[in-house]
Amino acid sequence: ATLLERFALRRTGTAQADPAELLALLSWLSWSKVLCGDDTKPLLRLHRASFVRTLLAAIGRARDDVLLAVCRLYFAPSNGSAEAEVDPPLEVLQTLAFATPLAERLYPTFGGLMRNRSSEAIFEALQPPQLANAEAIRLRVFCCVYAVQLQPMYDYEFF
Repeated sequence: ATLLERFALRRTGTAQADPAELLALLSWLSWSKVLCGDDTKPLLRLHRASFVRTLLAAIGRARDDVLLAVCRLYFAPSNGSAEAEVDPPLEVLQTLAFATPLAERLYPTFGGLMRNRSSEAIFEALQPPQLANAEAIRLRVFCCVYAVQLQPMYDYEFF
């Protein structure tokens, strides 16, 4: 996480990070996270709000594969099955929901799913039972982030 933050995210000027470099570092971080788990000290940096904001700012309007790598970093199950999924810490979810345009970036990627006419076709496109393909991960992330964004709308104490 420190390597990603220092070399890929903290560029001088306003230039965005190289998408290929970001993709390689994000893939490596996801691999490390699977091997080490979330609780190892070097990977705790991933859960800081400032790191999440910086990461999403660095990818900007980068390719969809880079966005998918970010989604996998925070939401993908470690063993490839839907049963092992665990949401990221609340601070990460709130940062993704309120401090980044993640939901806005993910929504247009659902064009393929929305063209399906039946719920069975959509379910098959998500490749059950694992639900670990790219569309399933993007849909899961979108739903989690959108649910956090909707909470204030239904919070009676908020009004």
